[in-house]
Amino acid sequence: MRGRRAVIHDPFSTFAAMWLAQRMGCAVIISVRHPLSLVGSWRRRGWKANLYDLLGQPLLMRDLLGPYEEDLRAMAGSDDQVAKVATLWRVTYDLMGDLDERQPGMLHIKRYEDLATDPGAGFRDLYGICGLSWTERAGKRIRWATTDHGKPEDRLYSWVLRGGVSRTAFRPMDSRSSLDTFRRWLSKEDIEKVREITGNVATRYYDAKDGVTP
Repeated sequence: MRGRRAVIHDPFSTFAAMWLAQRMGCAVIISVRHPLSLVGSWRRRGWKANLYDLLGQPLLMRDLLGPYEEDLRAMAGSDDQVAKVATLWRVTYDLMGDLDERQPGMLHIKRYEDLATDPGAGFRDLYGICGLSWTERAGKRIRWATTDHGKPEDRLYSWVLRGGVSRTAFRPMDSRSSLDTFRRWLSKEDIEKVREITGNVATRYYDAKDGVTP
Protein backbone atom coordinates (compact mmCIF):
# COMPACT_ATOMS: atom_id res chain seq x y z
CA MET A 1 0.00 0.00 0.00
CA ARG A 2 2.93 2.34 0.65
CA GLY A 3 4.77 1.32 -2.49
CA ARG A 4 7.55 -0.30 -0.51
CA ARG A 5 9.28 -3.61 -1.11
CA ALA A 6 10.20 -6.18 1.49
CA VAL A 7 13.89 -6.91 1.96
CA ILE A 8 14.91 -10.38 3.14
CA HIS A 9 18.49 -10.51 4.40
CA ASP A 10 19.20 -14.17 5.01
CA PRO A 11 22.65 -15.73 4.45
CA PHE A 12 21.15 -19.13 5.26
CA SER A 13 19.04 -18.89 2.09
CA THR A 14 22.06 -18.66 -0.20
CA PHE A 15 21.60 -22.15 -1.64
CA ALA A 16 17.91 -21.37 -2.24
CA ALA A 17 18.82 -18.30 -4.29
CA MET A 18 17.75 -19.66 -7.67
CA TRP A 19 14.54 -21.08 -6.23
CA LEU A 20 13.68 -17.71 -4.71
CA ALA A 21 14.28 -16.02 -8.06
CA GLN A 22 12.36 -18.54 -10.16
CA ARG A 23 9.51 -19.59 -7.89
CA MET A 24 8.99 -16.54 -5.72
CA GLY A 25 9.90 -13.83 -8.24
CA CYS A 26 12.46 -12.29 -5.91
CA ALA A 27 15.16 -9.94 -7.14
CA VAL A 28 18.07 -11.91 -5.68
CA ILE A 29 21.24 -10.01 -4.87
CA ILE A 30 24.22 -12.03 -3.70
CA SER A 31 27.09 -10.27 -2.00
CA VAL A 32 30.47 -11.86 -2.56
CA ARG A 33 33.21 -10.85 -0.16
CA HIS A 34 36.92 -11.38 -0.65
CA PRO A 35 37.77 -14.76 0.94
CA LEU A 36 40.53 -13.30 3.11
CA SER A 37 38.18 -10.66 4.49
CA LEU A 38 35.44 -13.19 5.13
CA VAL A 39 37.69 -15.72 6.88
CA GLY A 40 39.24 -12.93 8.95
CA SER A 41 35.80 -11.67 9.92
CA TRP A 42 34.66 -15.14 11.02
CA ARG A 43 37.78 -15.57 13.16
CA ARG A 44 37.28 -12.16 14.72
CA ARG A 45 33.74 -13.08 15.77
CA GLY A 46 34.61 -16.62 16.81
CA TRP A 47 32.22 -18.15 14.28
CA LYS A 48 32.73 -21.75 13.19
CA ALA A 49 31.77 -23.57 10.01
CA ASN A 50 29.88 -26.84 10.51
CA LEU A 51 30.06 -28.57 7.16
CA TYR A 52 28.07 -31.51 8.50
CA ASP A 53 25.04 -29.20 8.38
CA LEU A 54 25.30 -29.23 4.60
CA LEU A 55 26.19 -32.90 4.27
CA GLY A 56 23.18 -33.79 6.41
CA GLN A 57 20.71 -32.36 3.88
CA PRO A 58 20.12 -35.09 1.25
CA LEU A 59 18.13 -32.97 -1.18
CA LEU A 60 20.62 -30.12 -1.03
CA MET A 61 23.47 -32.53 -1.74
CA ARG A 62 21.51 -34.20 -4.53
CA ASP A 63 20.39 -31.05 -6.29
CA LEU A 64 23.29 -28.65 -5.77
CA LEU A 65 26.27 -29.74 -3.72
CA GLY A 66 26.88 -33.22 -5.10
CA PRO A 67 30.01 -32.17 -7.05
CA TYR A 68 31.50 -30.84 -3.80
CA GLU A 69 30.63 -33.74 -1.51
CA GLU A 70 34.11 -35.25 -1.47
CA ASP A 71 35.74 -31.94 -0.55
CA LEU A 72 33.13 -31.20 2.12
CA ARG A 73 33.50 -34.63 3.73
CA ALA A 74 37.29 -34.40 3.69
CA MET A 75 37.15 -31.11 5.61
CA ALA A 76 34.07 -31.63 7.81
CA GLY A 77 35.89 -33.29 10.69
CA SER A 78 38.86 -30.95 10.69
CA ASP A 79 39.67 -28.67 13.61
CA ASP A 80 41.21 -26.14 11.21
CA GLN A 81 38.52 -23.46 11.13
CA VAL A 82 40.45 -21.29 8.68
CA ALA A 83 40.51 -24.12 6.16
CA LYS A 84 36.87 -25.02 6.83
CA VAL A 85 35.57 -21.47 6.34
CA ALA A 86 37.71 -21.09 3.23
CA THR A 87 36.25 -24.33 1.88
CA LEU A 88 32.74 -23.11 2.59
CA TRP A 89 33.53 -19.88 0.71
CA ARG A 90 34.92 -21.79 -2.27
CA VAL A 91 31.97 -24.17 -2.51
CA THR A 92 29.39 -21.41 -2.10
CA TYR A 93 30.73 -18.99 -4.67
CA ASP A 94 31.74 -21.64 -7.17
CA LEU A 95 28.15 -22.83 -7.13
CA MET A 96 26.72 -19.30 -7.30
CA GLY A 97 28.95 -18.51 -10.28
CA ASP A 98 27.87 -21.68 -12.07
CA LEU A 99 24.18 -20.98 -11.46
CA ASP A 100 24.60 -17.44 -12.75
CA GLU A 101 26.30 -18.68 -15.92
CA ARG A 102 23.59 -21.28 -16.57
CA GLN A 103 20.74 -18.80 -16.22
CA PRO A 104 22.06 -15.27 -16.71
CA GLY A 105 20.04 -12.47 -15.19
CA MET A 106 18.37 -14.51 -12.46
CA LEU A 107 20.99 -13.73 -9.84
CA HIS A 108 22.78 -10.43 -9.30
CA ILE A 109 26.21 -11.04 -7.80
CA LYS A 110 27.85 -7.92 -6.39
CA ARG A 111 31.23 -7.55 -4.72
CA TYR A 112 31.11 -6.30 -1.16
CA GLU A 113 34.28 -4.31 -1.78
CA ASP A 114 32.65 -2.31 -4.58
CA LEU A 115 29.75 -1.39 -2.31
CA ALA A 116 32.16 -0.45 0.47
CA THR A 117 34.42 1.76 -1.61
CA ASP A 118 31.63 3.55 -3.47
CA PRO A 119 28.35 3.05 -1.59
CA GLY A 120 26.49 5.73 -3.53
CA ALA A 121 27.05 4.19 -6.96
CA GLY A 122 26.76 0.64 -5.66
CA PHE A 123 23.46 1.05 -3.88
CA ARG A 124 22.05 3.14 -6.71
CA ASP A 125 22.62 0.09 -8.91
CA LEU A 126 20.91 -2.14 -6.34
CA TYR A 127 17.92 0.19 -6.25
CA GLY A 128 17.60 -0.24 -10.01
CA ILE A 129 17.75 -4.03 -9.74
CA CYS A 130 14.99 -3.95 -7.14
CA GLY A 131 12.81 -1.55 -9.12
CA LEU A 132 13.13 1.20 -6.53
CA SER A 133 13.41 4.91 -7.18
CA TRP A 134 16.74 6.44 -6.22
CA THR A 135 16.27 9.77 -4.45
CA GLU A 136 18.49 12.29 -2.72
CA ARG A 137 16.96 11.15 0.56
CA ALA A 138 17.98 7.57 -0.19
CA GLY A 139 21.49 8.73 -1.03
CA LYS A 140 21.79 10.57 2.27
CA ARG A 141 20.67 7.51 4.21
CA ILE A 142 23.21 5.34 2.43
CA ARG A 143 25.99 7.82 3.20
CA TRP A 144 24.93 7.93 6.85
CA ALA A 145 24.78 4.14 7.13
CA THR A 146 28.23 3.62 5.60
CA THR A 147 30.05 6.26 7.63
CA ASP A 148 31.57 5.69 11.05
CA HIS A 149 29.96 7.78 13.80
CA GLY A 150 32.57 7.18 16.46
CA LYS A 151 30.87 4.32 18.28
CA PRO A 152 33.03 1.75 20.05
CA GLU A 153 34.28 -1.00 17.78
CA ASP A 154 32.82 -3.75 19.93
CA ARG A 155 29.29 -2.43 19.40
CA LEU A 156 28.93 -4.05 16.01
CA TYR A 157 25.35 -5.13 16.54
CA SER A 158 23.42 -2.41 18.33
CA TRP A 159 19.76 -1.85 17.54
CA VAL A 160 18.75 1.43 15.92
CA LEU A 161 15.46 3.21 15.40
CA ARG A 162 16.52 5.63 12.66
CA GLY A 163 14.09 5.31 9.77
CA GLY A 164 11.95 2.76 11.62
CA VAL A 165 12.60 -0.21 13.86
CA SER A 166 15.53 -2.24 12.59
CA ARG A 167 14.79 -5.95 12.20
CA THR A 168 18.46 -6.78 11.88
CA ALA A 169 21.31 -5.99 14.21
CA PHE A 170 22.88 -3.00 12.49
CA ARG A 171 24.96 0.02 13.22
CA PRO A 172 26.46 2.62 10.88
CA MET A 173 30.09 1.96 10.10
CA ASP A 174 32.91 3.12 7.90
CA SER A 175 32.58 0.50 5.16
CA ARG A 176 35.94 1.32 3.57
CA SER A 177 37.85 0.73 6.80
CA SER A 178 36.69 -2.89 6.97
CA LEU A 179 38.41 -3.97 3.76
CA ASP A 180 41.86 -4.69 5.14
CA THR A 181 41.15 -5.73 8.73
CA PHE A 182 41.81 -9.40 7.99
CA ARG A 183 45.54 -8.75 8.44
CA ARG A 184 44.92 -8.24 12.15
CA TRP A 185 43.29 -11.64 12.50
CA LEU A 186 45.09 -13.91 10.06
CA SER A 187 48.75 -14.93 10.13
CA LYS A 188 50.84 -15.13 6.98
CA GLU A 189 50.34 -18.89 7.04
CA ASP A 190 46.58 -18.44 7.31
CA ILE A 191 46.57 -16.02 4.39
CA GLU A 192 48.49 -18.43 2.18
CA LYS A 193 46.19 -21.27 3.19
CA VAL A 194 43.08 -19.27 2.26
CA ARG A 195 44.61 -18.30 -1.06
CA GLU A 196 45.48 -21.91 -1.84
CA ILE A 197 41.98 -23.20 -1.03
CA THR A 198 39.97 -20.44 -2.69
CA GLY A 199 42.26 -19.24 -5.48
CA ASN A 200 40.70 -21.10 -8.42
CA VAL A 201 37.23 -19.76 -7.55
CA ALA A 202 38.25 -16.34 -6.26
CA THR A 203 39.68 -15.44 -9.67
CA ARG A 204 36.12 -15.55 -11.01
CA TYR A 205 35.42 -12.43 -8.98
CA TYR A 206 38.78 -10.84 -8.20
CA ASP A 207 41.96 -9.97 -10.07
CA ALA A 208 45.48 -10.69 -8.83
CA LYS A 209 45.75 -7.07 -7.68
CA ASP A 210 42.95 -7.77 -5.20
CA GLY A 211 45.24 -10.09 -3.25
CA VAL A 212 43.70 -13.41 -4.23
CA THR A 213 47.05 -14.72 -5.36
CA PRO A 214 50.49 -13.92 -3.89
